[in-house]
Amino acid sequence: MTMRVSVMVVVGLWVVSIAAGAACAQNSWQLIGRDLGEERVELTRLEDGVVSFVDASGRARERALSDLVAAVHELPPPERTPRELPWITRQLQRFTPDRDGSGDGDDPDGLPGFVGRLELVDGQVWVGTLLSADGQSLSWFVEDSVVISVALDRVRSASIHGSIDGARVGWDGIDDRVVLGNGDVLDGFVDEIGERVRMETGGRVVSLPMDRVAGVLLANPPIAAEGMVLRTVGGSVLAVDAIEISLTGRVRAVAARDGGTVEMVFGGEEALSLVVAPDGVGALGLIEPAEVVGPGGMSGGDGLAMVVDEALGFDGFVLRGPVVVRWALPRPARRFAVRATLPPAMWAWGDCEVVVLMGDGTEAARERLWADRPSVEINVPLGGMAGMSIAIESGSSGPVQDRVVFSRPIVGW
Repeated sequence: MTMRVSVMVVVGLWVVSIAAGAACAQNSWQLIGRDLGEERVELTRLEDGVVSFVDASGRARERALSDLVAAVHELPPPERTPRELPWITRQLQRFTPDRDGSGDGDDPDGLPGFVGRLELVDGQVWVGTLLSADGQSLSWFVEDSVVISVALDRVRSASIHGSIDGARVGWDGIDDRVVLGNGDVLDGFVDEIGERVRMETGGRVVSLPMDRVAGVLLANPPIAAEGMVLRTVGGSVLAVDAIEISLTGRVRAVAARDGGTVEMVFGGEEALSLVVAPDGVGALGLIEPAEVVGPGGMSGGDGLAMVVDEALGFDGFVLRGPVVVRWALPRPARRFAVRATLPPAMWAWGDCEVVVLMGDGTEAARERLWADRPSVEINVPLGGMAGMSIAIESGSSGPVQDRVVFSRPIVGW
């Protein structure tokens, strides 16, 4: 069985220029401090680890970047969907040949091209296109600007010619999985990916032409992210070690790679969020509950309806009361913050109390939600305990329309 050797090589000069835009109209940010408190500001500059901004009262202020755990760019609603972004259009024209083989990007059948997605073991996501594969590494063209080469043992998944989302269902993460263009899957060990994909499966070795492969899922163990995490409007998630934002909104990010540094420069309207201290916060919505207790009794921890947080990646969830959900946290927790909302469709009869409990059962917060007060921000200490619970208790109307959305639930370690 071939062993994978960990190597990551940046090919060429990594300088990203993604459409410098109207920065002055794109400078509204939400700063999240280490106490998980939120502050909406107009960002003027981020330089030398200092954030300069104008606060809600119009005062010019500064905060050390190290005092924050995250910052979210409050961009206006997009005028077009992400798949219509110019860099994606150019990639499709460059890498999606016509059915007649002319390669000019016009598909006579009107079939859409495919934009790939490379996920690394440290949580990074590179949206783009596979340029080449030499057996033990992949060269990926990221957002029409960056070419990287990454070893297979750093790859968690790669959507190359088609979606592999359906193949994740039932995948145990123990064996590698190759997803074919017709939807079939093969489980085993991927020896190499080049012009052909070679894998050991079912006691034999198979070799598949690359054009038959939609993508791969590799059973490489996850590792913790290093540095800060920058998300882009295009869908990429990048690990960076330093970042600056100029008065004009120009963003410059620097990342350490293989003993050197590489630089990314792009317009501020392409920056979606920055997690400054990824090791200091966690998303409660991504932690499986230890137990869920409702009117029907106790059930397993899965099955919560999720609310995707595209900006920051701290997915939320929906609970219908009366219910108690308990989490066993992976680490002792300092604080917990979330926005709890009773949706408008629940206002007619919805009336409930949201209760946050520490690991020992101590009540940390109790907030009533009803039509006149449908939303509340909760930010409470958790006493350094490795557990917590959330309960929804029915109000005067009984357990009718007590459906609560928990947005961006953040646990501070």
